[in-house]
Amino acid sequence: RGKASPRQCGMSRIADSQVWEPSVDIIHKKGSKIMFQVCHGGSRCQKNVINGLQPIGCSPDPNFPGSREMTNAEIEDTIDSFVQSSFRLQSIGVDGIQLHAAHGFLLSSFLSPYLNRRKDKWGGSLENRLRIVYEIVRSIREFTAPDFLISIKMNGSDYVDGGVTPQIAAEYVKKLLPFVDLFEISGGLGLKPSYGTRCEFHNESYLKNLTQKEYDQIVPQIKLATQKVKYCDGYNREAVEIIHNIVPEAKLAIVGGVRNIQSMEEMLQKGTVQLISMSRPFLKQP
Repeated sequence: RGKASPRQCGMSRIADSQVWEPSVDIIHKKGSKIMFQVCHGGSRCQKNVINGLQPIGCSPDPNFPGSREMTNAEIEDTIDSFVQSSFRLQSIGVDGIQLHAAHGFLLSSFLSPYLNRRKDKWGGSLENRLRIVYEIVRSIREFTAPDFLISIKMNGSDYVDGGVTPQIAAEYVKKLLPFVDLFEISGGLGLKPSYGTRCEFHNESYLKNLTQKEYDQIVPQIKLATQKVKYCDGYNREAVEIIHNIVPEAKLAIVGGVRNIQSMEEMLQKGTVQLISMSRPFLKQP
């Protein structure tokens, strides 16, 4: 029910964890660590991906029509599902779990004042918006081994008026600190035309690599997105620095367009972050 896109794997059954066991063993034999990122897509789920079920989310999301607000029972079940996922991961020797609470997916939508319009104990005040995430990490910490790592990927800023700001994010970090080992700071709600991932507009590349039909379909959207939210190196850095200044004891990672080696070294030397997160460079230049 929480599957956001067609090719995503799951961690909702014992079989889902067992299939990863050989990979985890090889990674550990090579001396590396591995954490699994676990996500619920919320109102972003597509009906055809979740067997025709109606997508459920924090509040009805006008950006993704067709979803409905979760009941209290569904929220409690979802908390339990995240905790059960951590047990399955621990059972095959995975080093930790990362909760995806960024980019407008389910947990992110609860944290965001822009998306969370609830009037019950899951919305309104900062503590209420945080409640679902707080209950998940508290339970995981209580029921897993002390060396099982808990990380959370969260927005340092929603980059929309009325959304999460770095100051709000810092308050979340403070309250989660007793349970969470690492906070990976990202940003954006994935709302068109302002996406979670930013890019530069290179018209020559699009002309070279796309057919005319593809160009006509795709390029207007890219133009709109790149005008709305500008790309720059390490575009979440300002939010990370504000959070670090407010909660210096929190261990932070930065993700998003981090490409400049000098800038990376500077953040690490200052202690602003403990880790640099990257994905696209390893896909584009393996």
